[in-house]
Amino acid sequence: MDAHSLFSSIDLTIANLVGGALLVVLSFLANGQLNRMADRRAAKIRFVEEQLKSLYGPLYAISRSNETVYRQFNTEHADIVANVLGDDLSSDHEQSLSVWNASVFQPSNLGMRGIIERNAHLFTTATMPESFFSLVMLSSARRPF
Repeated sequence: MDAHSLFSSIDLTIANLVGGALLVVLSFLANGQLNRMADRRAAKIRFVEEQLKSLYGPLYAISRSNETVYRQFNTEHADIVANVLGDDLSSDHEQSLSVWNASVFQPSNLGMRGIIERNAHLFTTATMPESFFSLVMLSSARRPF
């Protein structure tokens, strides 16, 4: 049986049916793959949106606020900042630093720590960035710097 006789014996209607069925199956498979890819992309976008909304956005806002507060503190209390690393503070400076620490720096650090702890699942790396560990340690320290 040669190719010509094989093709001439196939009914055109059956060939169209088989070809159409094959196209339907291939279309179904391709559509399923495209849907899975779109679902993965949408899940990644939702994850990044959640990171921005619940983790990085609030941390950024508090960090910017802290920069402003620290500049003000540094302007008003440059003598304290200059002496704090050497532990050479007068009792007045120590008291002023304690008030700033208790009412401004520590609540801010604790707020950031809480955000990190509540949203640790939103980190994409296996370990938390070192700067976040430093913040957690800082929030339990006696002095803010």
